[in-house]
Amino acid sequence: MADRSGKPRKKSRECQSSSSSSKELLVIGDADRLSRLPQEIQSDILCLLPITDAAKVGLLSRTWRSTWLSLPKLAFHYRTFPEMEKKVKFIDQTLARHSKSSVTTFELHLVPLIKIAWMKFATRHNVEKLVLYGEIKKNKYLPDCIFTCRSLVKLDLALHGHVLTFPETVSLPNLRKLKLKHLVLYEPELSQDPFSIFPAIEKLSIFHCTIHYTEFMSVSSSRLIHFTMGSCIRNQSCSVRLRAPSLSKFIYISDDLETPVELEIPPHAFQLVINSENAYTRINSNSNSTYDVGRSVIKATRDLLKCKAVELSHWFIEYLYMARDLWRQTPFALLHDLVILDTSLWPTNEHIKTLMVLLSRCPNLTKLSVRITPSQREALQLPNVEFLVDFDTGVDFRRLDDVCIKNFGGEAIERMLVRYLLANSSDLTLMTIFMNDVMANGMLSKITEILGYEKSSPYADVIFN
Repeated sequence: MADRSGKPRKKSRECQSSSSSSKELLVIGDADRLSRLPQEIQSDILCLLPITDAAKVGLLSRTWRSTWLSLPKLAFHYRTFPEMEKKVKFIDQTLARHSKSSVTTFELHLVPLIKIAWMKFATRHNVEKLVLYGEIKKNKYLPDCIFTCRSLVKLDLALHGHVLTFPETVSLPNLRKLKLKHLVLYEPELSQDPFSIFPAIEKLSIFHCTIHYTEFMSVSSSRLIHFTMGSCIRNQSCSVRLRAPSLSKFIYISDDLETPVELEIPPHAFQLVINSENAYTRINSNSNSTYDVGRSVIKATRDLLKCKAVELSHWFIEYLYMARDLWRQTPFALLHDLVILDTSLWPTNEHIKTLMVLLSRCPNLTKLSVRITPSQREALQLPNVEFLVDFDTGVDFRRLDDVCIKNFGGEAIERMLVRYLLANSSDLTLMTIFMNDVMANGMLSKITEILGYEKSSPYADVIFN
């Protein structure tokens, strides 16, 4: 309101104090409303927060302290603390405060050194889901307590270079999901079927493991439903024998020329096999083939590319292209661990755009190698799938500094890939292009065009061989 002179009136001190006090009452009222929530809902809220934020809420608020001390999920990520000493201290203090609680989910994601005491804590507190990503401190073997945890339902192990051996006594009657990554698997002395000791196993996934078996590795289970193996290193004489009468999905991805797998599974089971030179799918006639293949490849991608270096075949890119709405199914920075990517692809619009989407999800990629091979899409009459979302031209590969493109033919779609990388790699120092024989026609004009492309990095050199 204004006075007679037209100037706005100033609020009285009483009005100002009453408005400020009403705001304070509003905040207090909201806080009281949150504190009156059932403990189950409070627990769900804390589980959605990073564990450091959940700890702050639990330690600074009396009403939430009991919820924090009985939180059923403890997940520690390596990005939480820049310093290792603070990280170890925080984990030790957190576990000490939860000594009397029941922890159903316990996760250590890429903690450089995992203490055996932390794993023993999880098994003593009736853990149902156990995730270990990193290295075990001063040991190359898992402690026996992991294999006698009767409450365990899901076990996810990604332990670089660690040897997976089973003790004499194994008691995991409720284990249904088992995922192994970056482990070394040696042939057991008494049996060639190490997974028969898990009577309730339903899903088994093996990625980036080194398999030291002389003849074959047997996987036999009457309850196994899903089996996935990807990018494993094994002896040339070693094959995989799979006997699973209840199997509904089988996925095998390898860099080998052949597929050394012997299958005894139901004929109606979904099968996806991808190696370096060939691929095939067998799908139930009642299913949506494109959707099933795309969804399976997306899930395999998340596991395959959660490492520092990986090699992909053109067939993998082809099946990844079939995944509808690839852009939304691979959230940004999902593949943050990938540093080196070596892939082959066909010089087609579908493969180039798929690679662009994939690269946009790898923010820490430093080295990229692309091998261009002749396309087989027309010869094999492969189906076309609508590419629902175009690639993002605004992505900046801030850490990509070395790109190598082999068998470059100079086609328009290949030049688009070069232009995209030069325009979006602000730290690029070297791009080496190995030309093929087809490039001889009009070579000079194409090289001149490429050298004239806009570069995001002022230090980028383009070399033609």
